[in-house]
Amino acid sequence: MTLKDYLVKWYLTLAWAGVVWYTIWLYLNERIVVSDALADQNMIAIIFVILIWLFLLAIVFKESILPNNRRGVLLLGMWLIRSSHIYLVDTPEMQIYLRDIIKLVWVSLCILWPTKMLLSSKYEEQKFEEEVEIIEV
Repeated sequence: MTLKDYLVKWYLTLAWAGVVWYTIWLYLNERIVVSDALADQNMIAIIFVILIWLFLLAIVFKESILPNNRRGVLLLGMWLIRSSHIYLVDTPEMQIYLRDIIKLVWVSLCILWPTKMLLSSKYEEQKFEEEVEIIEV
């Protein structure tokens, strides 16, 4: 693995650990992360956020989980950004910034993944070998 691969895995793992810690902190302090109309579904929202971040952790260790096309990654990221914008709330007085955090991380992933900055060299070689056709004469 190259230095770039280690840095990418470190960055994504650090982002994952920070957001999971923050989400658990919100749960333990009984903060409401959804709008008042959906307050009874607060636990579902927290579980949803933790599942999103478990998916991010899985991406760190197995890159082939994400779709190999740029459009699929972009649509996945846009869906996560839109759903967090609709269902989650930010309340600075209560130190709830979960919606902004999800948007920030997934916007950066929507930009970095299609540019192949987050792909390891091992995975790039593996995809290249799958796509290469050997023509024998």
